[in-house]
Amino acid sequence: MLQHLHIRNFAIIETIELDLTPGFTTISGETGAGKSIMVDALAFLLGARAERNWVRKGSKGAEIVGDFDLSTNQEAQAWLQENELEEDQQCMLRRSLLAAGGSRAWINGRPVTLNQLQSLASRLITIHGQHEHQHLLDPAQQRRLLDHWGQSDKQAIVVANIYSQWKKLQSRLQTIIDTPAADPQYVQLIRYQIDELKREALSTEEYRHISAEHERLAHAEDLQQGLASALSAINDENSGASDGLQSALTSLQPLLELDLDLGNEIREVHEMLTEAAINLEESQTSLRNTLDQCNSDPQRLQQLDQQLSQQHSLARKHQVEPVQLQQQLEVLKQRVQELSQNDELRLQLEGELEDVLTNYHQQARKLSVQRQKTATIISSKATSLLETLGFNGAQIKIEVDEDKQAEPRGHGQDNIRILVRTNPGQPDGLLQKIASGGELSRISLALQLATRQLNSKQAEQAGITQVYDEVDAGIGGDTANRVGAMLSELAIHGQVLCVTHLAQVAARANTHYRVSKSNDKDSTSVNVLELPQVERVDEIARMLSGKLSASSREHAEELLAG
Repeated sequence: MLQHLHIRNFAIIETIELDLTPGFTTISGETGAGKSIMVDALAFLLGARAERNWVRKGSKGAEIVGDFDLSTNQEAQAWLQENELEEDQQCMLRRSLLAAGGSRAWINGRPVTLNQLQSLASRLITIHGQHEHQHLLDPAQQRRLLDHWGQSDKQAIVVANIYSQWKKLQSRLQTIIDTPAADPQYVQLIRYQIDELKREALSTEEYRHISAEHERLAHAEDLQQGLASALSAINDENSGASDGLQSALTSLQPLLELDLDLGNEIREVHEMLTEAAINLEESQTSLRNTLDQCNSDPQRLQQLDQQLSQQHSLARKHQVEPVQLQQQLEVLKQRVQELSQNDELRLQLEGELEDVLTNYHQQARKLSVQRQKTATIISSKATSLLETLGFNGAQIKIEVDEDKQAEPRGHGQDNIRILVRTNPGQPDGLLQKIASGGELSRISLALQLATRQLNSKQAEQAGITQVYDEVDAGIGGDTANRVGAMLSELAIHGQVLCVTHLAQVAARANTHYRVSKSNDKDSTSVNVLELPQVERVDEIARMLSGKLSASSREHAEELLAG
């Protein structure tokens, strides 16, 4: 329930503070006084698209704040809890609009997105007016409303959850179907590549071994020449390193026996030369052994060329390095195993999908039966109420067409349409194509009352504020009395706000506000006043005849007396 509304610098409104109560509240005023501006402000608070002229001239921005009591609105409480914005059964919406452009929104003091604001607002207030019938005209919303009216919400959630399960299984199955495993030739190719690698691919160690052998044989002549030259440099009779070392050692030997100050230095040099001679001798042995292993073998080299060429060709084919061919073999083996498992998984998913689809059709059928029952009852009740609201020969018919052949959908198998006939002799037509703005307001009112009669407890616990803007457009007399009575009935266990120009409607209200406009030299402002009983008589008298007179005041008192 809306408890307090604060409007600042909105259009021609400077500041308005309204304390609202449960029950039926009407707002009246002369044409152009600003009644609809208040509804625009409320719509902006709930997430409506901003208009440039909504910021009061000369101000930096507009601000609308609404305080709500959620004690009877369980759906709004659940939304706040889910979004971690709860505040002990209270809720404050705030939205600002800058003169420079752009708007911001808050819920319980915390910044939120416009989508979040709109989502919560739809659970707090419903505006029925000349331009506020998107909910009633949208087929998706018609379906949602029908489920809400008939308390099929839980069954609709069951169907939606099963659909979600079906969708996920369908997606997983499609992924498997779209993989190359679905092509037998692909599996055959993988198996051929595995056989080829098993037969021809060398292990990493084997490849490295023959690569080294190939390198050695390919450079055998260079190795032989280099090794032979090194041996010659060591063993040459005239200038060989070996003979030179021996000669140096021979020259130093006598000096070791002398008692000289340089004895230690000479001894160290002798030891180093002795070690060098030993290393040189070992080097000679290694060079000879290596030289013995460097024999040329053209036939073996050709064989290794062929082997390496084959490995390089395989590696290019699989887009890997030659040393990775065995790893590629394991990858292909794993792929074949996965493809085999995918085949098993596909069969499993197909079975699960069939079971889920069967369950979906059963639950969707159950939902359809509930919808059809609700549609029949509401159609009958709403048609009767339309007669009361001045639609002679009018009819409302809610059609629930179950399409059993359609692919599963999240909302079930039903196509739902609201058909209306507003005048005798006319054919039924879609609501969105037949009804005018004023007619839509009264049709909405008829549907609201029909659902209240269908489920009074649900209506009592809904906790949603209903706002009617010019619901009584184009009517008068006895029909106006009936509209007032219906709005009053609708407000018994809730809150209804109604902008009206009809005295018969205003007289039914528990609370009556009058909107007036004042002008000075530089600006225009809107004032809203809650009317005490005496002033209320005068306002209703004015609404009856356009001016105050003894007869209009008397008539007003009669209306207020009920």
